[in-house]
Parts: sequence; C-alpha cells; structure tokens
Amino acid sequence: MFIKKLSLFMKKKTIVTNDISSSKRDATRKGISLSISILSPIILLVVFEVMLRVFGYGVNMDLFSDYKLDNRFLIMNPDVSKKYFTNAEDATTGLAEIFRKEKTPDTFRAFVLGASTGMGFPYTSNGSFSRWLKYRLMNEYPDKEIEIINLSLTAVNSYAALDFSKQLIDYAPDVVLVYLGHNEYYGALGVGSTSKLGNNIRLVRLLTNLRELRIVQLINNINQKANTNDDDSVVSENLMIEMAENTDIAWGSDEYHMGIEQFRSNMDEICQILSNENIPTIISTLVSNEKSLKPFISDSSSNELSAEYYYHLATENYSNGDFNLAKDQFVKAKELDLLRYRAPEEMNDIIQKLSDHYPGIFVADSREMFEVRSEYGILGDDMLMDHVHPYLFGQGLISESFYQVLKDEEIIPGSFGDRMTFPELLEEMPLTTVDSLKGIYLMDLLLKEWPFNRTDISEPNLSSLEANLANRVVYDAGYWYDAMGELSSYYQSRGDWSNALKVAEASMLAFPYEESSYAESYQMSLKNNNLEKAEFHLHKAFLLNPAVDKARDLFSLNMDIDKIESATYYLDFLLLNDKGNSEAYSLMKEKLNQINTLKLTLAENPDDVDLINQIASLFFQLNYKDVTIKYLEMSLRKDPNNSPAQELLEQAEALPNFYN
Repeated sequence: MFIKKLSLFMKKKTIVTNDISSSKRDATRKGISLSISILSPIILLVVFEVMLRVFGYGVNMDLFSDYKLDNRFLIMNPDVSKKYFTNAEDATTGLAEIFRKEKTPDTFRAFVLGASTGMGFPYTSNGSFSRWLKYRLMNEYPDKEIEIINLSLTAVNSYAALDFSKQLIDYAPDVVLVYLGHNEYYGALGVGSTSKLGNNIRLVRLLTNLRELRIVQLINNINQKANTNDDDSVVSENLMIEMAENTDIAWGSDEYHMGIEQFRSNMDEICQILSNENIPTIISTLVSNEKSLKPFISDSSSNELSAEYYYHLATENYSNGDFNLAKDQFVKAKELDLLRYRAPEEMNDIIQKLSDHYPGIFVADSREMFEVRSEYGILGDDMLMDHVHPYLFGQGLISESFYQVLKDEEIIPGSFGDRMTFPELLEEMPLTTVDSLKGIYLMDLLLKEWPFNRTDISEPNLSSLEANLANRVVYDAGYWYDAMGELSSYYQSRGDWSNALKVAEASMLAFPYEESSYAESYQMSLKNNNLEKAEFHLHKAFLLNPAVDKARDLFSLNMDIDKIESATYYLDFLLLNDKGNSEAYSLMKEKLNQINTLKLTLAENPDDVDLINQIASLFFQLNYKDVTIKYLEMSLRKDPNNSPAQELLEQAEALPNFYN
C-alpha cells in the first residue's frame, strides 16, 4: 500500500514539475518575445542613426571643431547654436576665435559665456568687453599667452550657457566670465519666444540634447519644410521681431516667474558644474537703460500696473531734482514693462547671491560701475545705445569690472604689474573710427524697427573714407578685414602713424596667432617713436617664431628703453644661436654686466653724478642714443655744471637711432 501511494505521489509530482517547467518556458518565451518587441525599434533607430552619420546627414553640434586653416587650433563650431533654435535659419554664429588644442604652460585661458552684449553688439569683435580685457592683460602680462575665447551668441540665454559650460571644462579654462540675463524671455528656448520647447526646464534640456541626433535633425528638417510658405520671401533682419511671441508678460505672472526660475535653475547648475571642477567663475551684474527709454508696452488697466505711469512720474521727479525717487520710479517702470527685453531686478539679485552658495564663484558688479559714472546713478543714453547695449566706453567698463575681480582674487598667477590703468586702456584700446561708426550705423538701423520705431534718425553722412568703409561693414561683416587694409593704407599715405598703429593693433587682436599682425604693429610703433610698444609687439612675434633677426632688434630695443634684464635674455639667445658673432656678443655681455653692477650701486647712491656718467658712457660706447641721453639728462639735473655730461650729451645727440 505504501509503495502504491509513493508511486502515485511521484507521478503527481512529476506532472506538477512538468507543468511548472512548461510555465517557465512559456514565460521565458514571452519575455524574449516582449524584449524583442521593445528592442527591435530601438535597434532599428540606432542602425538608422548610424547610417545617417555614415552618409554625412545632419551636422555635428559639439561646442568646438577643428580650425580648417590650421589643425593645431580649435574654433567655436558654427553649427552649435542650431541646438537651441527651432528654426535653423534663426541660428546665430559667434566671433569665431581660435585657440590652441594643446594649452601651453604659459597660457592663461578664459572662456566668455553671453549673448549679444557679450559679443559687443553693435560693434562686435574688438568692441566686445572680452577684447578690451584681452588687450589689457596682454600688456599686463607680456610673457603670457592670453587666450580669451568669446562663446557669446546673439539671441541665446542661460540654456545655451549651461550646455556650453558642461563641454568647456574639458578645455582647461583658468576662468569663465559670464554676462547673461537679458534674453531669458525672448532668447532661444525662452518662455516668451517663438523658439521654445515648453516650460518644464528639465524637459527643455533633454529635448535640446536630443537635437544632436541625426534622426531628430531629419524630423525637424522635414517638419520645417512642411511648414514653410514658399511664397513668403520676406526674411526678418531683426531677431527681436523674429523671436518675440508673447509680448505681454506681466510682472508677477506665471510666465514672468517661469523666466526667473529658468534663469535661477540654469545659473545654479552652471555654478555647480564649474565650482565642482575648481574653475573660477566671474558673473557680471546686468545693466539696462532706465531713464532714456520709454516702456515698450504698458498695461493700461490701472496706474499701479502701468509702466508708462511710473515712467511719467519718474520724469517729473527727475526734472524737479528728486533724483532718488526718480531712480526708484524709472526702475519700477522698467519692471512693469510688458515686453521683457530688459532683465528684471530679480535676476541681478540671483547673480549677487550665487557667490554665497558656490566656492570659486565671484561677482563683477558692472551695474555699480555704470551707476557711479552716470548722473545721479540713473542709467541712460549717455551709457547705453538702446535698451541694454552699451557704447564702447560701457564695454570698457564691463571689462574693468571683470579685471578688478581677476586682480582682487589673484586668479591670474603672478602679481599684476599695473602696466596699464583703466584711463590708459581707454586711451590706447585699438578701436578705429570704422569700428565706432559701424556700431552707430548698425544701431540706427535697429532703432528704426519695432519695438523702438524711431522716426528721428537721419541717414549717415558717408562723405569720408571711414564712413564709407563702416557702412560697407554694416552690410557685410566679413568686409571688416579688407576695410582695415584700406584704412591702414590711407593713414600711412597721409603720414598719420598714430591711427595707422590703431589699425595694426586692431588686426593684431583679431589675428593673435599671425606673426604678420605683430610685425605690422611693430613697424607702426617705430613710426610713432613708441619704443615700449615696438618692443611689446616684436616680443610677441618672437614668442610665436623665435629668430636671430628678431632677437637682435629686441636686444637693441630693450637697451634703448633701459630694460637690461630683458636685453640680457635676448643677448643670451644670440650667443646660442648666432655663433658667427659670438665674440661681439661676449663683449656686449661684459658691458651689460658692468652696467648692471653700476645700476645696483646707483640704487644705493642715487645722487652720485659720477656713477650716472659712467652708466651713460657705457651705453654710449654701445651706440644706444636714447638711453645715453636719458642718463646724461639725469646727471645734469643733479649738477647743471657737470661738464663731462655736457660734452658727452653733444656727442650722444649725433648718434643715429637703429630703427630710423
């Protein structure tokens, strides 16, 4: 009986086991089938994506690409902005500044994140605050290679800046400079723009990144062609018109707060990324025209909501001399303006607080710099050309605000030499008349259009060569390079060496890796009898391409401007690289050592006329006129009856200058 029951139990167990195994097999088959169903479309999409890339469809949207003319350099990818614009035809391009793939040990590298103000609009190129800053730092640190790569793009906002910040950390920046905020509503992906993808910040970031896929680019192109009106041949010349969709964004409304939150969230993440990578980051406060620009669009439902009402009150109080109240009311009018082309005050508050939350994040208070230089602290058309774009002086001020933070926080290794003060920068910055007029002409065109609709702007007077060249650059930005060549020839033909030098240095800033641009600046500096600048430019050319002929001239220049340490450096280079003249160089080296010894003694005995005469005599023996005269005049100031100095001065004045 037991055996029969056991046998029956084993049969039942076998049946159950078989049923379980069968169920598992069925479940496995269903799982595989389901996985295949799910994965098949994904695999097909991956294959299709690979095929599109293999056959060259679509564009690469990485931040940087190889510079086609020289593979040692990188350049901002001209297609990168297509990630942010729903209409590819609206996508803007930047300043196309190149930088080395391999960063050298003596390079200081900065990246700039911004929009049209960052680009220097309407002047662009050398008018941008980044070029002002670069020119100053080049003079401050002549032995360093100063790279300031401006990644600003017209009509973008913090979405693009965030995307850029994630990528640029791989390119060894020493600092990142940020000027952002005015485009949060109507810039690409802004909540009030025609180029938006929604109001969910994380979803917008995801969808933006998906645009790098060639499949997504294909779908976008098909959709764009389907929605294009072939009969509409009118193309807007003004992105302000093209990008603005919702022109009524009330202060405190949902869309208003969406713009604020968009800026806060993106700036927070930018700071977090860069702070975690220990990359110092300087963020500037924003400036807006308060006094000289009426509100674009005003709510007429009540005085409390009316931008025009507060603007009228501000104007009256300003006229009556109540400037503090007028300031508050001008700002209130700007805040209530329904057309949000000027950043709300809350964005400056966000900027000011970022440095409190993230190590290595600093604030450059450009707004304060503008206010202290504006009458009664109220920003108007003496500083700003339109609603947010500064005149050239204002671009210089923004550069000064960044410069002061770089200096105060010691972000650049080594001490600041104060070789160029801000007033000196204003005087020496190589901006030509063509650059200045081009900005004015371009701004005049903008102000005639919506939302300014100015009718009081006259046509430009094109009677001068500069005006004609500027007008051509307005309509063909690429012509700037030819315009500089024509302008240089014109000034040189007139013997106007000062302006010819500005043109040469302007080209030098635009082409920092071309030896010829430094050579031209060197020659124009000599024509101006500016030996300090001549030495600076020839030194830069030498760093690009060390050569014996440059070293000889640099040795002589440094002798004539009494920079013995630098002269010794070039003399040592000649001793190593010009063996045929080593005997003469050795004799010079002996005299340099004597001069150095005498100068050290003179530092302890500054009134010793005999020491001064000895130094002058040694320079005279080496045939260096200017420095010989410098010491003889010093000697005669201390002792006017010093006959040895008087006699040697007569002989020194007969010496030729090596550069004449």
